[in-house]
Amino acid sequence: MTADKLFLAEHGWQVEDIMKRNMGDGCWIALGPSAMWQLEKSGVEYSIPEDFYEVNELESLCTENHSMVENLCREMDDLIHAGDLKLKEQKLRPFMFHFFPLMILFDGIKSRIFMLQKVLGQFPRQQGVIHKSSFYPFGAFGICFSKNENLWSLILGLNGWDRDIVFLPGEPPENEGSLKVKTLGRLKQIAKKNISLSTFLRYFSKKNYRSLLATLNFFSNKGNIILNSDQNEFSSIMEKLNARGYGIFYLDADFADAGQHGAKSGLLGRLEIRQFFMSYFDYQGINFYPLLRERFEYLLGEVPCNFISLSERVEKTIKKLRVKALLNYGSPRATMHTFNQVVRNVGIPVITWQHGMVGDSNGKPTQFFGLTDQITSDISLVFGNQVEKLYKNCWATARVITVGSSRIDKLQINKDKKETFLKEKTILYATTSYYGNNWYCGIPGFNDRTFYLDQMKIMDILGRISANNKILVKLHPGNQPPWIETYQDSERIAFITVKPSFEELLLKSDVVILDLPSTVLLESVSSYLPVFVLLKHWRFSDQEHRLLSKRAVCHYSIDMLLESILLFMETGDYPAYIEDREFIKSYATHLDDELSGERAFRVVMDAIEGR
Repeated sequence: MTADKLFLAEHGWQVEDIMKRNMGDGCWIALGPSAMWQLEKSGVEYSIPEDFYEVNELESLCTENHSMVENLCREMDDLIHAGDLKLKEQKLRPFMFHFFPLMILFDGIKSRIFMLQKVLGQFPRQQGVIHKSSFYPFGAFGICFSKNENLWSLILGLNGWDRDIVFLPGEPPENEGSLKVKTLGRLKQIAKKNISLSTFLRYFSKKNYRSLLATLNFFSNKGNIILNSDQNEFSSIMEKLNARGYGIFYLDADFADAGQHGAKSGLLGRLEIRQFFMSYFDYQGINFYPLLRERFEYLLGEVPCNFISLSERVEKTIKKLRVKALLNYGSPRATMHTFNQVVRNVGIPVITWQHGMVGDSNGKPTQFFGLTDQITSDISLVFGNQVEKLYKNCWATARVITVGSSRIDKLQINKDKKETFLKEKTILYATTSYYGNNWYCGIPGFNDRTFYLDQMKIMDILGRISANNKILVKLHPGNQPPWIETYQDSERIAFITVKPSFEELLLKSDVVILDLPSTVLLESVSSYLPVFVLLKHWRFSDQEHRLLSKRAVCHYSIDMLLESILLFMETGDYPAYIEDREFIKSYATHLDDELSGERAFRVVMDAIEGR
């Protein structure tokens, strides 16, 4: 008997709701990890979108889309500047400063259209069933979709599908603790939007009275430096800057988030009748402009007003504090780029320092770091010479200087640990966050579903060997995988969300397993521990793979990686060399002399004092 329904579910609660409705026989398509988990618990067979297409098809789509979004940003900014000379003079670009979240939006929508067409094409006669989604306030980075929105459903609600789709009512369960978060958030905003107040509170909370006194004395010192509070690379040179007579003020990202609301622009109406503009929102016969119209209205109307308002606040702040430099990182937030640009406009240097792992994506930096780090910077400090080459392949014009990573310098731990084959080991496994609706690191082949399947395989192996070994699972703070439920009562498997930090856990570990070569890879290979890493979801260039293979055991196949782990656990066989430093020097520590902070300090002083 052929099933007459095609059930599409992203979340576990949607699976439960459909099952309760007794809608008859149907084929299941799981669109997210929690739906996969719920179906597996219920003993129900399912497929995922990846069963119906080849990865290279999606990669080609996303690569083309990246160039298209960049062109769109340039055209929109040119149109805005034609009618707003003040924005043009200050070099404030509403769209290019939102490049990263716009990439999330366009890739997220187009990739889902692509996948849904592949899935529906395999089930031409079935009636589609999916939960209807409400629209929510804008999410991450100011314009992304909320994590509560069912983007798959919103896309299927667009014109052009020519399919019978049933939209079920239903909203996600309430997020427990949201009231507390909101209440605390309101209290924190008071301090965060005042650089002086937030700086003083920071020094008091950390009992850093020496730096506090240096900063309080800002009328008699040489001047002050503003440091983004989220940038931890520059922390290594704060004392040196204080000793040279400079005070340090900390900038919270929320400082820049206040602005006008409700401003409208007549430009959008004129654009909507122009083919060149509307063509950006057509893909395979589906027009997805209705999903983005409100966001473009915001970008064309409110954002230019907010940029001007913010620029006035920044100018007053830097004049009052006698700012000599802004030390930052390549933030994807548009308001932070505005802050950077206003500081540059008055001749104050803006220096960014690389934040996290950067790899090779078709000759350019992964995660669009080449743009986020450089478009509003004078100087861009990077970790290694291979990263410098990638940054210089971008069109942004910041001066790129390799100094290393002061944070990774400090992580050269376990260096003197005696290499012995222990029967019982402490194994550290670091997970990576799922994309959902509001994250994207520019790696087209990556998706939450196959990632979930590989995580399940890793945990299955760890569960099997946990009787004779201790397992530490460091969870990404962005989310908790649904498979935790299986192991949460185990006395041999510990799940860590916030503390201890990954760096602290390295001190307690004998082996490291990674499911993605992100920043934790740099931390791991600097630790002189055996490292096993899956490259399936972030494919390295030949050069990167060659270098990493000397230091870590890395495979594109999850099965081959697990075989290597089991062999090591049984025999101690580790085909790489834990003391090889070529990869870490090329991508993190540069000269590997633990002097990255000293090199950065010299660059900062040269920029401030005009040498």
